[in-house]
Amino acid sequence: GRVSTYVDENTWRQTLKWIGKIVDENEVVKAFNQSGTTGSVAVVNEMGLMPTRNFQTGVFEKADMINADYINEHYPSKGFVHCWGCRVLCSKWIEVKQGAYRGIRTDRPEHQNIFALGANCGVSSFEAIAYANFLCDKYGMDTISTGVAVSFAMECFERGILSKLDTDGLELRFGSKEALMGLIGKIACREGIGDILAEGVMRAAERIGKGAEKYAMHVKGLEIPGYDPRGAKGIGLNYATASRGADHNDGWTIAVELFGIPVKVDRFSEDENKVKWVVDFQNSTAAPIDSAIFCNFCLDFGFSPEVIERLLHEAVGMRYTYAEMVKVGERIINLERLFNLREGYTRKDDTLPSRFLEPMPEGPSKGHTCNVDNMLDIYYKIRGWDEEGVPTKEKLESLGLT
Repeated sequence: GRVSTYVDENTWRQTLKWIGKIVDENEVVKAFNQSGTTGSVAVVNEMGLMPTRNFQTGVFEKADMINADYINEHYPSKGFVHCWGCRVLCSKWIEVKQGAYRGIRTDRPEHQNIFALGANCGVSSFEAIAYANFLCDKYGMDTISTGVAVSFAMECFERGILSKLDTDGLELRFGSKEALMGLIGKIACREGIGDILAEGVMRAAERIGKGAEKYAMHVKGLEIPGYDPRGAKGIGLNYATASRGADHNDGWTIAVELFGIPVKVDRFSEDENKVKWVVDFQNSTAAPIDSAIFCNFCLDFGFSPEVIERLLHEAVGMRYTYAEMVKVGERIINLERLFNLREGYTRKDDTLPSRFLEPMPEGPSKGHTCNVDNMLDIYYKIRGWDEEGVPTKEKLESLGLT
């Protein structure tokens, strides 16, 4: 980029005061300070896209036992957990004071932890979710992939694909806290069925066979996060096209589909406008957010393009317009696409599990499916890729990738 002389310390301090005022006055920040992402648990459930019992439905009937209101009432803060120097303070320490998990002190589980280790496993005990989250932290395991692996095994057990002989005697029923904790331990130690699940649901399903593949909820081998795409079609397209598989952080279209940030977009639409939002979010996530290392929530916290331009310039001396930053993001996305193509991924991998072709059985998203083929042609066209998802020579030349 175009590099200029670094600003002096006094100028930088004034800039920090300016951005601090923006953050302090932002309504989303105030909500995050109170509840973090747990505030979205109730919203996502009420809109009918809270993955429940391995994505079989989008409404968890006991969500009021694991949402922000419950947590804030029963678990007052034991101090803040936050990124260094951040004034948002979006997470807190909590301590379980009663029951089987008494004495556990951990950071408060966030939306993705609560979905994966709670609703998607049919577990309605927040205390159990907190302990499962504590175990995943202790063992160094991703909570989304762990929880989706557990829910996959539970469904396979309930459908007769797995038996107690396969699970070392564990009764893998949805809602079982004992099954949840038992499987987390087995996955961590690679014992018995845990050795298979530790490979992720895609490989586990291949090894188990017997039709287990139908219940493995992943894209390109990465387990699906906490929004059922039948209730938000944009996030479904993002899951299908994200470079490393189903990753909600590769393009957070939930912002416009559910929360109206920066504008509200019909969550069930599959038109060109929706696809443009997916592309825009993916480009702006790749850069500046990931490349310049901004918080994933900075746009929600009031960081306008002008704010990001000024911060980047004054922090490291690089002069980029926001449009130029997004162009860098587009270049990254295309480079990642070329990598995936080299490794054998094709259009057929830009898809979702067949479960999402089944109508949502209940709730506000009832009757909806998510068939990304309806949007994929538009997505490729906007990206400047051919009908098989291969970047054209013209697109690569325009990005300096030839």
